[in-house]
Amino acid sequence: MSRFTQAFNGLAELLPRPEFTRFELGTLYLLQLTAFVLLASVVYKFRVKSRNEELGQLPEKKRDHFVATLTMSAAVLLIFIFINNRLVPFTLGGPLKWACYGAGLFLVLYGSAWHVWSKVSIGRFWSDQPELQKEHEIVTSGAYALARHPMYGSLILWCVGLGLAAFNLAALLVTGLIFIPMMVARARAEEAMLAASPGYEMYRNNVRMFFPSLSGPAAFSVKLAALAALVYAIASGITAGSLVFLLTLHLLLGNSLKPEKVAFSYRSKSFMLVLIFALGGAWGGFYYLNWLIAAMFAYGLFFNCPCMLVYEKYQRCPCFDLLGKACPK
Repeated sequence: MSRFTQAFNGLAELLPRPEFTRFELGTLYLLQLTAFVLLASVVYKFRVKSRNEELGQLPEKKRDHFVATLTMSAAVLLIFIFINNRLVPFTLGGPLKWACYGAGLFLVLYGSAWHVWSKVSIGRFWSDQPELQKEHEIVTSGAYALARHPMYGSLILWCVGLGLAAFNLAALLVTGLIFIPMMVARARAEEAMLAASPGYEMYRNNVRMFFPSLSGPAAFSVKLAALAALVYAIASGITAGSLVFLLTLHLLLGNSLKPEKVAFSYRSKSFMLVLIFALGGAWGGFYYLNWLIAAMFAYGLFFNCPCMLVYEKYQRCPCFDLLGKACPK
């Protein structure tokens, strides 16, 4: 037995061996199946890219970037290590458990399908590294009509879905603290290269970076569902697990809703929920402020809530400015 195998087996012994129910095992297999589908799409694109280069279709300009297939795969592998071994899970009960599971499963399936569609839409311009090909064209149709970087946005949704469907806090933390910053860095590197391309400035101003814009009846339905989940959580008692679900849900809406003032209000209230939860440990009376947040969400369904009015005036949250002035330099 090689030293590598011995080290790997030793590491495996340190990890817990959780018992999965048949339902949980089926979910885990489904999540892994979507991972294999995404992996197969990447392998196919690599083969097409290699064939095109053999035919002389070489890039005109190329820049090496640390965020590529290998580093993305490493982050995804880390997520699956947490999920497969049930490391740092969160618990939910009642309807919120099934709402979280359903939302997670939807994001996994939607993210997978959207990612494959993105690879089809980009066609021969796909590359593992940021590059410009000869006679490069800005792709604005198909999946790219919904977002400027749908491949990265779809992977973010997929990873978030993995964490929600598996009720795994560690997977969500890896997504938020490692994977999303990686996607942002890669997207900005590509945009710096494409900035001088004709028509790209207009495209960037009209289309979001990662996620499709939600508006109209679809947005109202999602906001109503999010409000129902919040009200139920407050009425039944917000726990750490329900806070994780609510925070994830509202942050997703805060990066998808349109107009921007509505998205801003969801991001702001998400952090208010976290603050109230933290303050609740010092004095239980703070908990009732959650009902104020819920009332603001309900009011915002039809009118401009205070957060929207703040955004219209400042285009940002002035609380951070006040905090900066209060903190000693």
